[in-house]
Amino acid sequence: MGDDEENIVRLVARTAQREFVKKHAGYYLIGTALARPALGPMKTMGFSEITLEEAEEILVIESENRTALPVRKKQEVFESKITVGRATNNDIVIADATISKLHAWFVIDGDRLLLVDAGSRNGTHLGDTRLAAKTPTPAKVGERIRFGSAELVLQDANGCWEALRRRKTGPAT
Repeated sequence: MGDDEENIVRLVARTAQREFVKKHAGYYLIGTALARPALGPMKTMGFSEITLEEAEEILVIESENRTALPVRKKQEVFESKITVGRATNNDIVIADATISKLHAWFVIDGDRLLLVDAGSRNGTHLGDTRLAAKTPTPAKVGERIRFGSAELVLQDANGCWEALRRRKTGPAT
């Protein structure tokens, strides 16, 4: 887990919901920790290049370990874009070999969040729909987003807090 994800998880664990939402407004990508090692230096792995046995060997899923990735601008490059990819110079880094070095990007347009696939090898999906390359598409809170094989859910601060707390304390009875 990276510093940002760890900090978000810690913040949620020690902060009341109202305080977290007020101080940490914005968008978050919530999912289960998932990583596929690269086949070589900076090579994106295609879905067709891996057998089921290999996938079972290299796929690391920690079903109880949720990841929270803040959708925030961190890098100085591409000022108007919040980039997503495997390379460390992206704003949102997902260490998964099915994700391209620069896979996609978000653009905040007023009160809308737009998602754009960068022409990635394994695609970007909103729900079950694969996005056309370089075509801005509105993304909504609660929507499933898949980059390569990494599936996440877009949440606002309230949804982030609830998703991480639900994991920590279990479902309400």
